[in-house]
Amino acid sequence: MKIRGEQDALSAERDELQKILGSKQRLKTLVRKELESIAEEYGDERRSPLVQRDEAKAYSEADLLSAEPLTVVLSQKGWIRAAKGHDVDATALNYKSGDGYLAAVPTRSNQQIILLDSTGRSYALPAHTLP
Repeated sequence: MKIRGEQDALSAERDELQKILGSKQRLKTLVRKELESIAEEYGDERRSPLVQRDEAKAYSEADLLSAEPLTVVLSQKGWIRAAKGHDVDATALNYKSGDGYLAAVPTRSNQQIILLDSTGRSYALPAHTLP
């Protein structure tokens, strides 16, 4: 008699568990109820405030560069390079044979260099990428 009662109770529990496992909605409801009861029993009020922060900003490479002084030097044969500092004597720099100084422009390493070719096209290069 006692064993039959225990078997009936276990069979009913098994059927209930199979219903829960067979239905996603019942499983979610059971988990939610258990979490709420645990939070009610063991939880306490939050001591630190939740602060809404601004969305994170992605920085570009140019934003992270320091603004160091550069002198951009252009040679007669169209070669371009950068020299550190503004006090550079561009005429005294070494050039390939048959080549020489044409122009120099002081700038900063975090700025763009705009170049024009003979057809009128313009090209923008970051100053820090020049050799």
